[in-house]
Amino acid sequence: MTQPTILFHYADENIHVNINIFFKQGDLVVEGIDKGPVVLHKTGKNAFKYALRVSANNLNQLYQQLELAPNSKERLIHYFTDKYAINTCISEIGSLLNKGDIPFEYHSWH
Repeated sequence: MTQPTILFHYADENIHVNINIFFKQGDLVVEGIDKGPVVLHKTGKNAFKYALRVSANNLNQLYQQLELAPNSKERLIHYFTDKYAINTCISEIGSLLNKGDIPFEYHSWH
């Protein structure tokens, strides 16, 4: 696993959001957690976790779509931290992947 890079972070008295991007077993992973009173009110749980994963088998399609050299993991991480460092990054990245017909998995849990 590569060291997680912060993609988005926000904290105030009502909510704490942390979203990281990294490679795990060759797959690209975007993983987040929301905590705080807002999350408790909306879900009844203390935390809401979510993750988007692109299999290593599908990363070449992503590199091609973004016009990056194959297996340029650091450039890919930089691309996302530069373009998608926003609260909606998970859904925005999912839209990008859908646009390129790149398979991915999305899971969320409390």
